[in-house]
Amino acid sequence: MNDENLKNDENNKKFKDNNERLEYLNKKQTEIAENQEKELVLDFDEALREESKKTFKVKLNGISYDMPKDMPMSFSTYLVRKCYKKIKGEWHIVMPDQDNLYMFIEKMFGKKFMMDIERSNNKALSMTFVFNTIVPGVFAQWKVPLNTSNSNIEKKIMSQGL
Repeated sequence: MNDENLKNDENNKKFKDNNERLEYLNKKQTEIAENQEKELVLDFDEALREESKKTFKVKLNGISYDMPKDMPMSFSTYLVRKCYKKIKGEWHIVMPDQDNLYMFIEKMFGKKFMMDIERSNNKALSMTFVFNTIVPGVFAQWKVPLNTSNSNIEKKIMSQGL
């Protein structure tokens, strides 16, 4: 509120003394500070809610799982920490060590997916199938290049005895 608005304010004419005027001005100062603070906040909550509605489905054993249209940040940070390795001067995505394979799946697909595949009686559903078929399919949907042409994923899984 500027001086012009203060002059035009109806309440300005009703003050009995300076204390009342000072109380009024302090109240207006607080209102102005709150409004300025609101104007300085960049609120992305609505955009995030809209973004979370954008999904695709992964179907396995007759069950559909919602996947975000883009790689989620929690999985992305996990991937960078555990799976990006510099090999001969180039960065590559490599499958995590045996201790982290299950965490990879859980972070990528969620706990329900992980529990469902662990409980599956489908003999064709193997760790190799998950990492050679499902993971590259989702990475492709996320538009993240993942080269599995040499079947390095399968060799790594097999060497770990999974």
